[in-house]
Amino acid sequence: MHSSLRAGFIRARRVLTLDPTQQPADAVWWQQGRVMAVGMAADVAPRVPVPTPMFELPDAWITPGLVDGHTHFASWALNRRRVQLAGARDRAEAVRRVARARPVDGWILGQGWDGNGWHPPPDREALDAVQSGPVFLDSLDLHAAWLNSAALAAAGIDRSTPDPFGGRIVRDAAGEPTGLLQERAVELALAALPVPPPELLRSALLDGQAEAHRLGLTGIHNVESEEVLSAFRALDAEGLLRLRVLFHPPVASLPRLIRDGAKSGEGSAWLTTGGVKLFLDGSLGTQTAWMLDHYEGSDDRGLPISTFEQARDATALAANAGIASVVHAIGDAAVRRALDLLETLPRTALPHRIEHLQCVHPADVGRAA
Repeated sequence: MHSSLRAGFIRARRVLTLDPTQQPADAVWWQQGRVMAVGMAADVAPRVPVPTPMFELPDAWITPGLVDGHTHFASWALNRRRVQLAGARDRAEAVRRVARARPVDGWILGQGWDGNGWHPPPDREALDAVQSGPVFLDSLDLHAAWLNSAALAAAGIDRSTPDPFGGRIVRDAAGEPTGLLQERAVELALAALPVPPPELLRSALLDGQAEAHRLGLTGIHNVESEEVLSAFRALDAEGLLRLRVLFHPPVASLPRLIRDGAKSGEGSAWLTTGGVKLFLDGSLGTQTAWMLDHYEGSDDRGLPISTFEQARDATALAANAGIASVVHAIGDAAVRRALDLLETLPRTALPHRIEHLQCVHPADVGRAA
């Protein structure tokens, strides 16, 4: 059934809704893209105007469309065309997959490795042995990258490169970069990567949209760059966007949003402005989530990604312009800071939100509520 079908009537085995008072139903009627009635076919069918397409699906269950509350949709869509490393049981298996890849625009790009429990861990030498050209591999949680020597050189990263605030260049005992970059250190390499041409991004988004529909996904809350937002806008203008997208641009876009008069909750039927996304810490997978106590077996407590003053000023500026804040906080120290920031902000049309809220100190649970 094509997503652009503006009217129709379906009778199925059962229709499930989100309404706890909904009586048993086996039919849905929609008109002009809106659901007009859900109920038993015998009651709904007489109200359906003629001609309306009719569908009999006696073995099907119909559910509301799924909305994914946190996606990096374009990254996922593009990475479907790159080296897939998810599920690699150890470094050797990941390296074998990289060895089979062919460069695109001179680079091997991949995503999905999870080095937790790998012995030996990821390093540049393992990739150097199978690819002489540059290799850049995003981690499963997108908070670390694994590079070979050629990629480090292309990015200008060597033993003299300092760690950026909120990031870490992992180094060996001699001080040489191992090939692992964490958090904002990943940004040091991004400028060297080939930029996907607009036509490739457009094609990837359309393919990803079709796959999302196949899985029952009808809406997403997306957290990505201005380039991706522009690509979604282009699809919307062409009448090809058929996912309802709540888009959270990066906090770096805040000056442009204010200049354009953008407000959270505004947009088209398919593409809505959300809040500006800012990071307070990293992830548990890379042990960069910012914790009140150190990680077991370590004196490391993770990384704050933004200073309190930076985050305070950005969230206040956004809220006063009618723009919500979407604050990434995983570790309990980061969650506490997020609460400190958001508690005092003026309300906006969409609520401010903490993305993940994954580790919360018991003293802060009530504050979150």
